[in-house]
Amino acid sequence: PGERMPFRLLLLSSHYRAPINFSDDALDAFNTEWERIENAYRKLKFKILLEGEMLQLSESSDEEANTYLDDFEDALANDFNTPNAITALQGIVKHTNQMLRRKDANDVWNAILVVFETMLDVLGLKIPPVELKDEDKKLYASWKEARKNEDYEKADAIRVQLMEKGILG
Repeated sequence: PGERMPFRLLLLSSHYRAPINFSDDALDAFNTEWERIENAYRKLKFKILLEGEMLQLSESSDEEANTYLDDFEDALANDFNTPNAITALQGIVKHTNQMLRRKDANDVWNAILVVFETMLDVLGLKIPPVELKDEDKKLYASWKEARKNEDYEKADAIRVQLMEKGILG
């Protein structure tokens, strides 16, 4: 199913009454776009799964995420304008990446995730479930501990393992 998502994204990028501009280059561009969407979503899910146990994640809302959701809903209500809905989805991807880089944004991760999942669900875009094993959580905790203790050689070695597993970007 995952390899069909870039094609679905390509189809959604054209208004339903307009011809679809299909080419190999266009499909390649949407493969890249789908990777951006999937990577942002997976990073957010991993962050919540890993840091959520250590931090108190609140159920607060995020105004910027809600603005993207409003834009998304407005686009679909306006003659099912899926190209503009995709633009709103790209906006939440960018916002997700920005908030993941900020140290003080963990209180809005859940709110962003709800908006992200709503958009994906409405458009029928499916990302495989993100799951973490206990060993992954322990490895992540070891990495955080090595960084805290300034054991950068060990931290780098663990970071490589976490990157191979797709947990860190």
